[in-house]
Amino acid sequence: MAITSTEAKQHRADLSIVYGTGMFLVFVGQRIVSSGKLAWALTALGCLGVFSVTVLRWLLARKAPKGDRTGQRALVMLYGFGSASLLAYLLTSDLLLLTIGTSLDRHAPAVNSAIRTSWPALWVVGTLPVASVELAYRSMRRAPVFDQGRLITSLMSGLGVAFALIFASASVYAGRISELSFDLSYFRTAKPGESTSKIVKSLNQPLTITTFFPPTSEVGQEVASYMGALQGTSPFLKIEQLDHGLDPGRGRELGVTGNGVIALTRGTLRRQVALPLEPERARVELRKLDDSVNSILLNITRPARRIYFTKGHGERVFKPIDDTDRRSTISYIKQRLTDQSASFLLTVSNRWGWQIHHVGSQCAYAVSRRHSAWPRHHQSCGALLDVGRYGRRVCG
Repeated sequence: MAITSTEAKQHRADLSIVYGTGMFLVFVGQRIVSSGKLAWALTALGCLGVFSVTVLRWLLARKAPKGDRTGQRALVMLYGFGSASLLAYLLTSDLLLLTIGTSLDRHAPAVNSAIRTSWPALWVVGTLPVASVELAYRSMRRAPVFDQGRLITSLMSGLGVAFALIFASASVYAGRISELSFDLSYFRTAKPGESTSKIVKSLNQPLTITTFFPPTSEVGQEVASYMGALQGTSPFLKIEQLDHGLDPGRGRELGVTGNGVIALTRGTLRRQVALPLEPERARVELRKLDDSVNSILLNITRPARRIYFTKGHGERVFKPIDDTDRRSTISYIKQRLTDQSASFLLTVSNRWGWQIHHVGSQCAYAVSRRHSAWPRHHQSCGALLDVGRYGRRVCG
């Protein structure tokens, strides 16, 4: 139903201005001044203004034209929510303690907690939609007819914003008191996966993870969060958080030259994961941090493998005998095998074929140094064939 613009001009927008001013005075008295006579004087003046315009709006709504009763009744309802929020706030404030010497919290703590958590919601519902309704009234002051549908739409929009704000605030409050959080960001630090956790739980020898980051580094904080999830998983796991600038000796011991490094040490085996110190550059590496740590753990925690080299007639050696020795060495092969968790290396003479035969069931690889005369040594050939019969690999 529509009413004429002349009737629409009878709307008293000044009451909403007084309503908002009263709310502002209460806020200044309780949150800015907060104590003293001035604070309570401003609070009393603000409450008086809010309660007065609520009653006056109710009286005007009873005499409003038939077409405008919905809008006026909506404002009365909103004013009522605002007034109720002020009363609820005063019940949980120091007003009762100052006037009658007691408080609601002392006699009914559960009711006091319920009121303290509900009055902000009442205030939001009773304040924000008022602005939407008043804007709708103002936009139709010069219209030939008054559109009641626009008024209702504005009211619903204001209530929708208020309820969304209440839901967001309640969700944050509930998450804070329950310590529940969700990381919805696209770039985030990976968490220890099931495979990584199982590897750590199955440790049977000490494993030390040392992180080198400045105390204020955001990347270091993300790494600390990842390591914190692994802390306590196994009694053999030890996690150290150091700053290379403050502890360079420990860095030299682990072969670390600066910050931004995660060092994993198990016995004589050492591995490192390098990360940029800038958060923007480290995002990709942080997302793949669990994959990097998992691959290193698989490498350094696998069972130790024994590798035996046949000595031959000295054609190849691990390192030169003296400065005049120009033969090519196999130190690179030895180092690579050591990096692959080979914990024991033994040089065995071809004449001691029985030794290779004896340990053939234990070794992982048998490496023979090739030379032109070795086929004539039947004992050595037989020993290597015995190694193969045990299912081990023979590399020539």
